[in-house]
Amino acid sequence: FTDASGNFGCGAVWGRFWLQGQWPANWLSINIMTKELVPVVLACAMWGKHWSGQHVQFHIDNMAVVEIVRKGSSKEPSGIAMHLLRCLSFFAARYHFTISARHIAGIHNTVADGISRNLLSNLGPQVSNIFKDPSPIPDSLWALLIEERPDWTSSRWRMLFSTFIQKV
Repeated sequence: FTDASGNFGCGAVWGRFWLQGQWPANWLSINIMTKELVPVVLACAMWGKHWSGQHVQFHIDNMAVVEIVRKGSSKEPSGIAMHLLRCLSFFAARYHFTISARHIAGIHNTVADGISRNLLSNLGPQVSNIFKDPSPIPDSLWALLIEERPDWTSSRWRMLFSTFIQKV
């Protein structure tokens, strides 16, 4: 289950694991569809090594994101969504898993929604045995994914990518 909020950040839940990221100031104006894709990619990057040989279905409460994950393509004008989809494809290939996306009504996505809004008081009661602390997102991964104008051929981007890959 994944979710993003416009003002705070994003979150994802997988079994007992969960992650949370907070948007930097320059991301507050990014469209919600693009923001909703970030926790999907974070989950693939962080937990993908556990999914080798499996099919993973993401439950997402944004139909536009469900469609671009299904298509593997986006016409979002900034190019950030395509950057995120390329990262998603890389992590799926790197860790040997396949993905699909299923739409879930927002009222049924309460755990990921709470994480994305930093409303964590009900996290434990809603998910039995969930870990107390989130999976830490490496700084290199966060920078890799949310850099507003990603350039896969730049030396800076390649350095961020290499730094993250060496840690996993």
